[in-house]
Amino acid sequence: MANELPINQFEVRSTNTGLLVDETGTGLMLISVNEFQQWWRSLESSFQSPIGRKLIYAASDDEEYFLATNPSYNIPKWFGKKKIVQAMGLRWTSMGWGLHFPDTRRIQSPCHDSLSTGIGLAHHEHVEQQRYRMEWRQINSDLIEMDFTNRAENIPIAPPAPSPEWASPVDLTDIHTHPIEHEFEPRSFGFFWGQQRSIFLPISILHRLFDSIIGRPFNSEQHYREGIQVTGISEQSSLLFLTLVQSSAAMFQSSDYSIFLQNQGDWESHIQHNVISRGCGHVTVDDFSLEDGPSSCMTVHSPLPTFAVGLLVSMWERAHGSPCICDVEIIPNSLKIHLRPRSVEYI
Repeated sequence: MANELPINQFEVRSTNTGLLVDETGTGLMLISVNEFQQWWRSLESSFQSPIGRKLIYAASDDEEYFLATNPSYNIPKWFGKKKIVQAMGLRWTSMGWGLHFPDTRRIQSPCHDSLSTGIGLAHHEHVEQQRYRMEWRQINSDLIEMDFTNRAENIPIAPPAPSPEWASPVDLTDIHTHPIEHEFEPRSFGFFWGQQRSIFLPISILHRLFDSIIGRPFNSEQHYREGIQVTGISEQSSLLFLTLVQSSAAMFQSSDYSIFLQNQGDWESHIQHNVISRGCGHVTVDDFSLEDGPSSCMTVHSPLPTFAVGLLVSMWERAHGSPCICDVEIIPNSLKIHLRPRSVEYI
């Protein structure tokens, strides 16, 4: 497609704490559409029943809260509504979510069916200033149609997103920002990051999703990766934590990213590119050794530690060509992880 529309994702900035934030201070994660699809397929397959509706509601509630609490998107009573609708449309493309056509109730080039329709519902309700029930049809991979029917209920706006017990808190009072280091290729429906169509995903959407599926029955055939031990959180939370780590690991395993490690600097460079620069938090390598079997100890301060841990485990295994043992200890405001080779017992 032609590069016709202005893209403002360059307003997204990196921080000294390993986060990406927009102009409102909202935390974002940079992820390719293919990565998100892979992550989602792995996550959804872990449960007894589909969780697509959970993602729709998480996206809708989160975008509703963002629009309702951001003065830039206040719907005027008399004049200026068209300007706000245009700004909301620009938000779609700058975030990489696709093209939203509110007049025809269509989404073209959706980044993900459930994610895009959830955001579409929030935008429709915000503009009309009333509640709707939504049904949607995937016409093809490039087009979604939505139908809305009125709801009589007067439901208050969604509350702020709850934070998982394993997530590090975000303190915006001591954050220093700098220009984002990535180069993006704008398209009319969003942008490319390298060779991949990508999106900025509000971290709070994922927090809402995690809160809605904790305690949900897992698939009877669900198997957890061997060698990952989590301590410091409740048993129920640890099961979801492990499931999310597996999904993040599967996401990285689907890539062809090459990793070579000769020293700690190499490891830190890969961590910077794959974890920190995409907004998954700050990772400090506390100890690194290639002698007597490779070993790494790290401190992770992240609002999305499950993504960080899954990426780090998969990166370590690709670099060394063997499975690893990963000990995860959740401590106040961060977590500690220790990666080392899995021992093999010969008979």
